[in-house]
Amino acid sequence: MKKDKKSILMKNGGILISHKGYFATRVEDITKESGVAKGTFYIYFKSKEEMFITILNEKLKEYLETSDRLIKKKVNLKWKIYNLTLDFLKLITENIGIFKTSMEISCIEGNATGEKIRNIMIESNKKIIENICLYLYEGLITREINEKYRNSVKELALIYDTIRAQYFLKKLMNISFDKQVKEGSYTSLNSKFDGINIAINEISIEKEAEFITDMFFGGVQKS
Repeated sequence: MKKDKKSILMKNGGILISHKGYFATRVEDITKESGVAKGTFYIYFKSKEEMFITILNEKLKEYLETSDRLIKKKVNLKWKIYNLTLDFLKLITENIGIFKTSMEISCIEGNATGEKIRNIMIESNKKIIENICLYLYEGLITREINEKYRNSVKELALIYDTIRAQYFLKKLMNISFDKQVKEGSYTSLNSKFDGINIAINEISIEKEAEFITDMFFGGVQKS
């Protein structure tokens, strides 16, 4: 039962923060939405900050576990890169509010919560880059990537990470734009941008993952 209450608080807290914003969401809002007393919140979390960071850590942990599992799989490099990318896009798409909020808080200079979030994201990214390096070293052994990149594996991993980061920002920008349109901020531009938004929304995450994989893998394949 305790685990269920904690999960409910995290689920509702994540939804409220995603919609209302981190600073506008109060602990009272979360407990009311969860149907529990305010004191119950503090059984599981010292503060709203601790709850939000727990949510973020759990989401990133799922992705890191996928990355770790792929190291052990006896499959080709392209398949690993594709599945890592697909899992990343699913993570962002399904939790866009959490990551958008994380980015907003982390951009506030001098904010202690933002500093913690930045450190969490940096450490998570380091682990992903380490795993990509392992994928690439294996690709050298299996001759799936060009031998000339043997001394540039870390640089290749960073190139992949840059491509991934661009798509991450693209997702955040699309959500922000759509929200502003719905709120009327860009009403006069609706007709101009409607076609672009439709085109973006029609692309499946599987196709996006395939595109990112081909973009990266095309440059490192053994010729």
